Amino acid sequence: MSPGKVVLQKSQRQLQWLAVAVVLSLALVGGSYYLRDSLATRVAENQANLTAQRQLLTQRQLDLENIHEHADKFRALRAKGLVGNGDREGWVEQLGLSRAALRLPDTLSYHLGRPRSIEDADVGSGAGFDAAPDIAEATEGAPADVQAPQVNDLDFELMEVHEGEVLALIDHYRRAVHGQFRIQSCRLGGAAPNGLSAKCTLRFFNLPEKAEES
Repeated sequence: MSPGKVVLQKSQRQLQWLAVAVVLSLALVGGSYYLRDSLATRVAENQANLTAQRQLLTQRQLDLENIHEHADKFRALRAKGLVGNGDREGWVEQLGLSRAALRLPDTLSYHLGRPRSIEDADVGSGAGFDAAPDIAEATEGAPADVQAPQVNDLDFELMEVHEGEVLALIDHYRRAVHGQFRIQSCRLGGAAPNGLSAKCTLRFFNLPEKAEES
């Protein structure tokens, strides 16, 4: 047997172990690369999810701030009487209280029309005490759409007063009444020794709240 074969035979076992070690080393290297790539993919996915969650949280915070802002505006509109059912009884009552507070003559008469949708507001507008029967029937025959913005015309007549007293009455009434209105019309006439006759229409605006379905 040649010396080379003898050496190869004696080192065969060591070579086998060396081959096993090389295979294991290659497997470990391949596994390390695979694990690294897998971890990198998971980290990237987690970062993407985290970014998405942060964006969602930011958007929800903006939405919440927007809700709070509009809620404050909504409460302010309700406090002014623009949102909710109109305080029709209070409107009439306050008119008498304002007249009494200013010690104006007890010659006040009034007419509060039915609520009407804002689209129909100018039909028979300001007719008040002088409304013809057909106009009164047309403007007050049917209730307003409960979902639409509404107007309520409060017509009043006050006799034996002067122009400044009428303006003072409306100013006092505006500051005291729960509701928002504009002066739709105001006419002075019937000059007499004790003063004039004033016929005015105050138009209230409000948006009824939707009734909850039972």
